[in-house]
Amino acid sequence: WQLGEIGAARQSLQQVLEIDPHHAAALNLSGVIAMSDGQSVAAEALFVDAIRLSPNWAAPCNNLGNVFLGRDDFVSAEAWYRRALVNDPDYAEALCNLGLVLNRTGRYAAAEELSREELRINHKFAGAANNLGSILINLGRIAEGIKCYQEALQIDPSLAEAHINLALSLGEPAHLVGAIDHFRRQLESNPSSYITLLRLAQAHQTKHEYDVAEDYARRAAAAKPESPEAYSMLGELLMIAGCHEEAEASFISALDNAAGVGTHSSYIFHLQYCPASSPEDIALVAREWAVKYAESPAQRNPLLQHEVPGKEKHLLRIGYISKDFYRHPVVRFLEPLLAHHDKQRVEMYCYANLFKPDDVTERLKKHADVWHDVSLMPDEELVKRIRDDGIDILVDLSGHTTGHRLLALGNKPAPIQVTYLGYPGTTGLKAMDYRIVEAITDPVGSAAEYSTEALLRLPGSFLTYQPPSDEPPV
Repeated sequence: WQLGEIGAARQSLQQVLEIDPHHAAALNLSGVIAMSDGQSVAAEALFVDAIRLSPNWAAPCNNLGNVFLGRDDFVSAEAWYRRALVNDPDYAEALCNLGLVLNRTGRYAAAEELSREELRINHKFAGAANNLGSILINLGRIAEGIKCYQEALQIDPSLAEAHINLALSLGEPAHLVGAIDHFRRQLESNPSSYITLLRLAQAHQTKHEYDVAEDYARRAAAAKPESPEAYSMLGELLMIAGCHEEAEASFISALDNAAGVGTHSSYIFHLQYCPASSPEDIALVAREWAVKYAESPAQRNPLLQHEVPGKEKHLLRIGYISKDFYRHPVVRFLEPLLAHHDKQRVEMYCYANLFKPDDVTERLKKHADVWHDVSLMPDEELVKRIRDDGIDILVDLSGHTTGHRLLALGNKPAPIQVTYLGYPGTTGLKAMDYRIVEAITDPVGSAAEYSTEALLRLPGSFLTYQPPSDEPPV
């Protein structure tokens, strides 16, 4: 078996069980082989027999949990993983699998604690690092999650799940062809597998194949109606399709089932497009997001609340933080602003939260006095970086768009914080001091009550852009 000679192992086990039908180890390994052959029912019977003969042995309990996990029966799977851990509290595989179940059922904090315990016991366990990455992604800690996927692949470069997770997190469509084939093969043996349907939806969404992604997301939601991930994805896809009422219902279903910080941000973003939503609705949901994720004691590190001594400096230090420092529409509006800073009065810092820099990124770097790549920097480290840089005014360019760092900004790393340009609404954060707007987008006399930030109105438009250099004649 360990040499990969499955046929020989199967034959030897048959001989052992002919001599001794009550050989627990042989029954357990026979069950493992049956599982690898796709014979779930036979595997279940073998593991049950092994447990009956050796009730205090952790391995068959864990393996029986895997049978139920393969059927998306998370309740039964969890029960058997917990029984395995009663038999052996340090059994790494059962810890890993229990963490996976907790993650898939929305109990992210407990799942994170368990996964970190696994890695403490065995820091070379690639599966545990991969699971922790998925948990952190669900908690909105994208940078930390990506680091975990990378660490998993350093431990085991052949781990398909980690390759797929990393490709999905980085939005790399070219790396998903093999992943789609992998999950389609899995779907052939189990057409109603929730996790397989969800992964196919994620992969096709990353490839911008939205109709196909929507079909898989609907099937995933039907396979597991209590799933926050499937409804969150369906909400995003329906928003893209302009089906706003159905999108809102999907987002609410996801949030009712304990979806995480990213889904809540996506819902706020969707409300900007939804004709039925009012400024009051958007402000209320944004404020709920801030209270729940960015201002609660569980989310904020008290060690970061102290004042950092200022550094002696002669220039005003302005920091810009964004995921859009590349060939992106935001740059049309932003680049002239960066290019025309008065270098005699202002020192400019840029905090780039992007994973795929390009030639535009290189051009923007030339405008900055200091450039930091913060894409893989955890929130706590990012807060420290901004404070250590002595930033006077920090400008957020993302709001509630994908890849924002509002959780870090909730810790108030700069004495003055401003949001501008990339998102047309309130962040909901009390730590965000100002929002740069105009009288059309945010009318005088009515808009202020729907914003946690003080409104700074520019004369005329707040969105002035640089046209392309190769534009044709008007």
